[in-house]
Order: sequence, then structure tokens, then C-alpha cells
Amino acid sequence: MFRVIQTIITISVIYFTGNRLSDFIESVIVIPGNLIGMGILYILLSLELVKLDHIKQTGDFLLKHMSLFFVPFGVSILKYFDLIKMDILPLVMIVVITTSVSMLLSAKVVDLFAKGESS
Repeated sequence: MFRVIQTIITISVIYFTGNRLSDFIESVIVIPGNLIGMGILYILLSLELVKLDHIKQTGDFLLKHMSLFFVPFGVSILKYFDLIKMDILPLVMIVVITTSVSMLLSAKVVDLFAKGESS
């Protein structure tokens, strides 16, 4: 139990550090704090300052129950559906286009990395 609490504290500290860095640099460039936090976590894992074994159990738990984080979003859509339905077509188009572009770019990046590892 202590290890899970320690891991949650570690992940939270990294997350909040990313948010503070985002606030600090927002006059120069806007990068979401959670992305900076993921970058910090990646660097700490790469340098082995944080061991994967230490955060794996808690990370797996959070991923397993990730759907719970979308409940407030779903409730908001239902609550404000009258406002949303007026602009439903543009919103659907935006979601479809951005999702498609994200998937294509992600596939290309993975393909580039896969080609780089095989040579």
C-alpha cells in the first residue's frame, strides 16, 4: 500500500512540475503541462532516476480505470446538448479530421522509428 501511495505522489509531483513549467514558459510558447510532465517522466525513466518497476503497478491501475475519467465529459455533453446540437456538423467534422490526422501522423512516426531500429 505504501508503494502505491509513493508512486501516486511521484506521478503527481511530475505532473504538477510540468504544469508549473508550462505556466512559466507560456509567454514564449504554449505547451500543455501534461505533455511537459510526460516528457519529464520519459527523461527520468531514460536516465533511470525513476525505475519502471516503481510506477508500473500504479500506471497499469490508472490505465485500467481510465474510462472513469471520461464520465464528467460525457455528463457535460448531455447537460449542454442543446447548445452543442446547433453546431453538431462542424464539431463532428473537426473531430473526424483531427482524429484522422493524428492517427496518420502517429503511424508515420512509428513507421520512421521502426525503420530506424531495423537498420
